[in-house]
Order: sequence, then C-alpha cells, then structure tokens
Amino acid sequence: MPCFANAVPVSPNNACSASIHCGGGSFCVRGKCQCPVGQQSVNGSCQVSLSVAPVKPCPTRLERCLGKATCINGVCECPFGMLPSQDDCAALQAVTAGSACGHRARCKGMFETNGDCLATNAVDPGSSCINGEVCAGGSYCDGSMCKCLANMENRNGVCVSPHSASPGSTCENGQTLFLFKVDIGGVCIRPGAVCQGGSVCVAGVCTCPPNTIPFQNRCVEHKTGLSIKIAHNFIIKTFTQERNFRSMN
Repeated sequence: MPCFANAVPVSPNNACSASIHCGGGSFCVRGKCQCPVGQQSVNGSCQVSLSVAPVKPCPTRLERCLGKATCINGVCECPFGMLPSQDDCAALQAVTAGSACGHRARCKGMFETNGDCLATNAVDPGSSCINGEVCAGGSYCDGSMCKCLANMENRNGVCVSPHSASPGSTCENGQTLFLFKVDIGGVCIRPGAVCQGGSVCVAGVCTCPPNTIPFQNRCVEHKTGLSIKIAHNFIIKTFTQERNFRSMN
C-alpha cells in the first residue's frame, strides 16, 4: 500500500479523499474538507466564528449571526415576520391598545412604553430621540439621535440602501428596486417596505402618526363618535405579498 506521509494537506473547503488529507483543522466529510461546527475557514485554517446579534453589522460575512438571523447586506437580519429579541429572532405578536405587551409583542398602530400602548411621537432619521421620541423610517435611537443602520442612508426621512433607486427615478446599471406593501401593524424592517394607509415605519412596525388611530386599514383622526373599540376590533393583516417593481427610465 502506498504511503502518503509526505503529502501536503489541502485547506478547508477543498476536495479530499483517502490520499488527499485535510489541513487547517478541517476534516474530510463526504469528499470535502470541512471545519468543525462553530468554525469557518479563514485564510486556509478553521477559526471560531465571531458571533453577532441580530441587527448588528456583519461586514466581512465571516461573522456568525446568532439565532435565526442571517447576514444580509452587511447586517444580521431576522427573517421576514420576526423581530430581534435579545440574541435571537422572535415571531411578532400584535396586540391591541390597552393589552399587555411583553418584549415580543408589538402594539397595533401604536407603540409600547412601560408595558402600555400609546400614540406615537415619531421622528425622522437624524432627529433627536433624547426625550423618548420613537425613531421612524427604519432608524433606531442611538444615544440621543435617530440613526440608520451602517449599510443604509437617510433618504427623504427613510433609511434605504445607497444602491437602490427611488420609484420614478432613473435606474443606473440595471438596478432594481424591490418594493412591497405593508398594512398598518405589519413589520417594516426590511428595505423596500412601504407602509400603507398613511402609516409610517416606527420601531420596525407600520404605525399611525400621533393623534390618529387605525380604522379600516387607514390612519384616521381620532374624533368624537369614532369609537376606539371599533378601531381596536378591526383585524389587520400583518403581512402582504411582496411585489417587485422595476423603476422606469
């Protein structure tokens, strides 16, 4: 039988066999050198992956997003219909105003503070949130300022990818803008989400502006005679089917 003691091992992710040995801490699994669970190939050797929580940056794509999150456009994002919950992603639980709302619950058309559903005081990216204002447009409160994620930019009060084109604008290099409608109370954390019925994206949920309430899938002024009970009993759709709109020249 031939001896392969002097054979040069191959790095992870390369083909392997009985005569081709794996190096860099990898093992031959089904004809391919693979790193152990929790490690990945970096410069030809298996290294422990950097763990990144949901909504945190993953700029090199070598990071390991925690929970059910995946690295999308340089950020660990939760699947559609889920929101960050500590180091994991949790399914959205929509509740009506006046109901108890835990860390996995989101108020329909309003926002939660100290366990209560209240009307929003939403501000755009770049505005101050030092007094408890809710950051809209897909932004988040960092210290005392509403900011977009690292891979996004503020465009007319909405955090969008710098490589996307606005509807009706001229597309460059064949860019395609993916837009999808989201009803009041739906999740709007993904780029391209368009809140319907006059609502705005606040803390990842399409929310009615201050002094308005959701009624028949629209944000209407809260007037005497329009019962809060009617608005609260109105059942809204959490998600709508995504549609792909290509911007026109």
